[in-house]
Amino acid sequence: DGKTTKNDANIVLKASGSFLEPCNCCKGDGPEQVAIFMADVGEFAAAVWVTWVQRKSDHPAIVKWSAEGLAETTSNGASEAPTQGYAAAPLPFTWASCTLCGGIYHGFFYRVRLENVPYGVPVSYSVGDDGPSATFTLRSPASSSSRVVVVGDGGTRGGDTTYSKLGSLVGHYDALVSLGDFSYSNGFAQVYDDFFRLMQKHGVTTSVPSIVTPGNHENVYAFAAYLDRFLMVPSSLEYQRLGRSFYHQRNGNVHWISLNFENASGFPDWYVPPEHYSPLSEQEFAWLEDTLVGIRENKKAGEWIAVIAHRPLYCTVATCGFLAQVFGKEDCANYRTTACNQTATALRNSKNAAGKTMEELFLEYRVDLVFGAHVHAYERSFPTFQGNIEQAHGDVAEIRPFGDTDPELVVKSAPLFLDPKYPTYI
Repeated sequence: DGKTTKNDANIVLKASGSFLEPCNCCKGDGPEQVAIFMADVGEFAAAVWVTWVQRKSDHPAIVKWSAEGLAETTSNGASEAPTQGYAAAPLPFTWASCTLCGGIYHGFFYRVRLENVPYGVPVSYSVGDDGPSATFTLRSPASSSSRVVVVGDGGTRGGDTTYSKLGSLVGHYDALVSLGDFSYSNGFAQVYDDFFRLMQKHGVTTSVPSIVTPGNHENVYAFAAYLDRFLMVPSSLEYQRLGRSFYHQRNGNVHWISLNFENASGFPDWYVPPEHYSPLSEQEFAWLEDTLVGIRENKKAGEWIAVIAHRPLYCTVATCGFLAQVFGKEDCANYRTTACNQTATALRNSKNAAGKTMEELFLEYRVDLVFGAHVHAYERSFPTFQGNIEQAHGDVAEIRPFGDTDPELVVKSAPLFLDPKYPTYI
């Protein structure tokens, strides 16, 4: 779902209205676009961010919440205006907000951090207190094992079926991992508004925390709208220094490492020769290796290491979408697939200051899974290093990722790998 269509540009422009009209975030004055993000995990409890949008900045930034069997707690936060002004905007005036709209985005982002959220019990919460939102239920944060759903390039217009399905499965997974190109907003504030309303309608972002990494459609005005709307991990100096899109976060028994391949200046898309690729800066590569070292030194038995980024590091197929109507279906598919493979090869062979490739770092520090998106096609590798695959250790008869709730998702058989040496790429 969420595939690019020929009419996407028209949809975006229609959603955004005239460039001279203001961007009204909200249907009324009450809270909307409620979302949950993990802030921190401890031995006995977790910290969680609750975010939402309101038209004015003077509403109380509070969340009233209670875990099952415990007294109600009130947590306080703050409201913030959208990121302001970029004089270098490619138009004859400066946007008051770093989103494409009618000069000013009429809305404020509210953020409240809930501390000491217990594991193992659901949490009921409501936001604001002047005409508060409905009461939501947060699935208990994962403490040991965890189940996640991974989505890439979900979109807004085409994503309703996907998010409706995810809403029906709430209660069976602990986090939503999104690999970028969430809404295809391309900087248009109203499309992001529609996206978060859609997610709230299906009870996805209000029920489980999101773990996110930006895509190329978030790379508008230095990721301003992405940074306004997605709140990940504590605001450490290192996190701020790397643009708030490189981070390490543990959720349950998985260490998630987010990499931003869209961050490098001039990083190419499909049409630039591979020799020009430089996805991570020297500083970012150093952060990646330091993070992997830290995880390995403190990693407990049964914990996984997963890397998320928008662009895949292995790719043998890509779809064309509306470009097939321009170039012809077969020629377009061949071109996109070739370019996709060149991009993936260049990414995994990129080197740090010591001459180690990214793929070698993943092998050395025993990364288990690497997730990518971008190409609107699905493929999964065997455990792989430099194109060589690890042999399976046996077979498993059946996998039921969501128990018996959805027979369509049952995998009848699959190869079994016991602590493989190589990462698996999805």
